[in-house]
Amino acid sequence: MGLLLYKQQTGAFLSNSIQEQLRASRERWGSVQLIVPFSDTVLLVKRQLGAIQELSVGVNVSTFDEWMRDQWKLYGSSDRLLSNTLRKVFFQQILDGTSADELGTLTTSKGTVELLSKLAPEYLTELDQIVVSGQLSAGQMSACKVLEHYKMLLEEKSYVEVCQCLDYLLQSTPTHGPALVFSRVEDLSEARLKFVRKLSQKRDVVFSLYVPEGPAGYAAEQQLELVGDPGCACRVDTGLAPAAKSQEFNDLLARVFRAKEGNEVTPSGAVTFLSPLGQHAEAESISRYISQRVESGSKSFAVYTSNSQKVWDALSQKLAAKGIAAHYKRSVRIQDSLAGRAFASLIDAYVTLSERAELEKNIDYQASDHQMGDMSWWPPRTLTDYLISPI
Repeated sequence: MGLLLYKQQTGAFLSNSIQEQLRASRERWGSVQLIVPFSDTVLLVKRQLGAIQELSVGVNVSTFDEWMRDQWKLYGSSDRLLSNTLRKVFFQQILDGTSADELGTLTTSKGTVELLSKLAPEYLTELDQIVVSGQLSAGQMSACKVLEHYKMLLEEKSYVEVCQCLDYLLQSTPTHGPALVFSRVEDLSEARLKFVRKLSQKRDVVFSLYVPEGPAGYAAEQQLELVGDPGCACRVDTGLAPAAKSQEFNDLLARVFRAKEGNEVTPSGAVTFLSPLGQHAEAESISRYISQRVESGSKSFAVYTSNSQKVWDALSQKLAAKGIAAHYKRSVRIQDSLAGRAFASLIDAYVTLSERAELEKNIDYQASDHQMGDMSWWPPRTLTDYLISPI
């Protein structure tokens, strides 16, 4: 039982230390639980584990919420876990049925529902302590009264909140069992982080975060501090050293444009030539080769080309169809990017509206001969382009 904290430098879900901890728990208990941040990451990590012989079985992969629901089915009571949608429905019902005197400064708007829906999963179990503290404003007291009604409604309907579920699991989870390994789970709430720390008193818990250098790593540093005790040390997971180029590859680069007798390269299997039958068969040939290498245990690939956009358009869909994740990076001028064009549209709309606002100052709206101008220009196309853009 204990808590191990790791700072990842590679950003890999299956870093060196993660693999070591997975092996250790699997050898001891026969299984291990790996927690990853997103549902789409689960399939990716499962594929990576399938290529590692000693970890291809016995490793359960899921998100934290999926794991929590599974644990509740095993160790929880007959009450049901509350969904996000139902939580908002309950709060709206309570607000609509509460008198104006009890609501005080609170309103029945969607904003109030959203606020209460964020507070309840985190602090419902601490509600009594918060009220007793007496350091609350009138608005906060009104919110606490609504939360009290909400708590009673959950008991009546046989539902439990997230924080109630986590407290119950801490009591009912067996003291000994497989380790719980977190890899790059960067969005856990305060209640979940406290649960992880307390769970480490009953189970082995490994918590690994990617901590890049500079300001980007500050948030991860703070999260590690919340999980661990003030004096808890973090280990650094450096990852594998990059593999050296094969001699065949080096020889090929040196001699490929210097063909002459006696200048042949001895094949060792490190370099493979693909022979697609036509230009349109190139992407299919490459994707098939990558798929074969994945099945053989290869974990990552890089595609180098003079026309990255063309290759990405042709190759990405074929890789996705084979269940292989692909990432594309390139440098573009800001005016050629979707975000850049949307931002330029916003600036253009601002300038146009500012000019019209200045002209409006000279118009006498009280004049008898005043007529409203043509409003067909509203809303400005540049403004709507910005608002509907994905940025």
